[in-house]
Amino acid sequence: MIPDDLTIYCDAIDEWTDGYCVAGVILRGAEKPILDEKVNSLKREFWRDKWEKYEIKATDITGRREGFRSPRMKSFLEKLGSIIFDEMRLRVLSLYAKREELVNYNKMFIPTQKRNDSNMLAFFIFINQYNDFLFKKEVKGKIVFDEGNDNFKKLLKNMKEQELVRVFDLCTCITMTIDEIKACLIDSRKENALQIADLFAYTTYVSYAKSPNALSGKIFGKKWLPLPIERLDECYVKPPHNLILTARIRNEVSNED
Repeated sequence: MIPDDLTIYCDAIDEWTDGYCVAGVILRGAEKPILDEKVNSLKREFWRDKWEKYEIKATDITGRREGFRSPRMKSFLEKLGSIIFDEMRLRVLSLYAKREELVNYNKMFIPTQKRNDSNMLAFFIFINQYNDFLFKKEVKGKIVFDEGNDNFKKLLKNMKEQELVRVFDLCTCITMTIDEIKACLIDSRKENALQIADLFAYTTYVSYAKSPNALSGKIFGKKWLPLPIERLDECYVKPPHNLILTARIRNEVSNED
C-alpha cells in the first residue's frame, strides 16, 4: 500500500562564516494535524491566552533573548523534545555544507553564478535529495518553506526566469510547479512544522560546524541547544554531511561523460 503524499517543511541557518544548513521535517498528510494538536496544546499549557502569538525559535532557546534559561522554559523544551522524538518520531532531511565546499561546487555546477549566491546550491542539492527519498518510497511529495529565506527565493527566481539550473525538471516526484512552490512560502510564525525545522537546522549546524563530538546539551558556556545532539541521528533520513558527498559523486560522473 502506497502511503499518503509527503510534505517537507523546510528552514535554514545562514551562518555564512562557517557553513550552511538546510533542514526539513517530513510529514504525511495524516501526521500534520496530530503534530499541530500536540504542539499547540503544549503552547497553551505554557503561554495560556497568548499561545497563538508564540513562535518557537532556536535563537530563543540558545539564549540570545535569554528566554530558555529558567526552569519553566527548560520544562517546555523537554516536553517539546518528547513530542518530536518519542511521540511523533519525526523524520528529518538535513544538509550541512561548509562554506568553501559550496563555493567550489558552485564553480562546477553553475559557473556563471555570483560567488555570494553559492549557498543557493545547498537548496539545489537538498531538493534533489528529497526527490531521491520520495522515489525510494514510491510516493509523490510537496515542499513548504519559510518565506523569510531569501536564498531559496533566489533559487526559485533562477528556475523561473534565468533557468540556469532546471532542478525541478530532475525532481519528478515533487508534484508542484515553481509557481505553486512560491505560493507555499509561509510565515514560520503560523506553522509549527517550520518552527521545528528551525530547531533541527540550528542544532545540526552547531553540531557539525562548532562542536561535532559534543554529547552534552550545552556548548559555548551556558548556551542551550534547541535539541539534544545525542538524539539527532534518530530522526535523520541520512547523516547531513552525506548529502554534499552525494552531489560530489554525481558531478564527477557527469564530468567523465
